[in-house]
Amino acid sequence: ALELGALGASFDTAIDCGLFHVLSDGERDRLRRGLETVLRPGARYFLLCFSDRHPGRMGPRRVSQPEIRATFADGWQVDAIVPTRFATVDPFGDGRGPHAWLATLTRR
Repeated sequence: ALELGALGASFDTAIDCGLFHVLSDGERDRLRRGLETVLRPGARYFLLCFSDRHPGRMGPRRVSQPEIRATFADGWQVDAIVPTRFATVDPFGDGRGPHAWLATLTRR
């Protein structure tokens, strides 16, 4: 995922379900740059990541809306960032899955 330019192809849509929140800040920038090489202008990127709204410390690094916005501040339009939940086998015991953000972004 950090070498998207090596694909030698371009796309109108990319879907990220649970990758962004495991990346370091530098890797997030690398991912964004890679997306810019494979997504055509006007293409959409759908990002589902672990949310800072999730309580406790168990699980992956939490991501805030400002972090998403900062990563995609240049060359991207943030269409929406909405709260949701991961559909998983629930290790947290509330029956609804971990809190997440679903971000929809458009490459300019």
